[in-house]
Amino acid sequence: MSVTMYAVLGFSMMLILTVVLVSGKFTPSIPMIAIPMIFAVIMRPNFKDLSLWVTDGLKGQVSNAAMFTFAIIFFGVMMDAGVFDRIVGKMMLGAKSVTAVCILTVLATMIGHSDGSGATTYLIVIPPFLMIYKKLNMRPLILMCLVSITAGVMNCLPWGGPCGRLAAGFGISATDILIAELPGMIIGLICCFLIALYYAWKEKKRGAGLKEGVQPSQLFSEADKSEAEKALLRPNLFGFNVILIVAVIIIMFASGLPTFLCFMAAAALGLVVNYPDAKLQNERLKSYAPTVLTMVSVLFASGVFTGVLNNSPMKDSMVEVVSGILSGSTTAHVT
Repeated sequence: MSVTMYAVLGFSMMLILTVVLVSGKFTPSIPMIAIPMIFAVIMRPNFKDLSLWVTDGLKGQVSNAAMFTFAIIFFGVMMDAGVFDRIVGKMMLGAKSVTAVCILTVLATMIGHSDGSGATTYLIVIPPFLMIYKKLNMRPLILMCLVSITAGVMNCLPWGGPCGRLAAGFGISATDILIAELPGMIIGLICCFLIALYYAWKEKKRGAGLKEGVQPSQLFSEADKSEAEKALLRPNLFGFNVILIVAVIIIMFASGLPTFLCFMAAAALGLVVNYPDAKLQNERLKSYAPTVLTMVSVLFASGVFTGVLNNSPMKDSMVEVVSGILSGSTTAHVT
């Protein structure tokens, strides 16, 4: 099979996978497994090669799967214990308007993404703010949009993944890249705040915000919780849980330890302290299982896709074809 044919297969696989995922007719893990396998069969590899491709792709997702698994458990425990209810309730005292919430979303994302890790940002920012958005009748889609665009701009940081790969590809300092792109980064963050103001206006126009006569402190009362949910609350452990959350964030940013290890330790400690009974621990883990299964299945399915794409002849052929189209010194940096 020629280089051009391998490249055509690679681009076709990516295009078809994108179309199928956007269509929403399948759960993401199914096409991410099936489509790469179909294209792998077209290339007619032997079983050993196919096994190596997929195994290598799955190995790259193990740490991510571990991180998301124990992060979901950790934040689930914190939510069940009522930590975010009280934190968000206090935040609402100073952010009574939809506009303030949108602005705070951008600010929180800037702080959360200061370590350059997108996964960490989503895990830190989404859980508490999602509660605020729902209580104010704001669309969660707006939350995801504001977090994503702000994190995208913050990727310009030297220790962020995109900037690091760019520096490695061109053989220059990541700090030099930051200095060159700093004006664009500042403009980008200003645009994020402007977009936040626009979405706040749109949300208020569709009726989002505090209902008349409702005080922020009333949004997170225990009255709207079931008896089972009330039994899980741990108000006497609020201080400990807040310290644990802050400690996890600081350790992730400052220690250099793997993110998944931080969340594994935090999840174990949080679960044991808040729910010391073994039966209750098992019940909590079972309640988080559907979310964990959905996330981990997608991660491992994406490992099949990246394994086939990166380890088969497709990726190198795609690079070679694109390099042939481009001219000049840029061809050396197509990776």
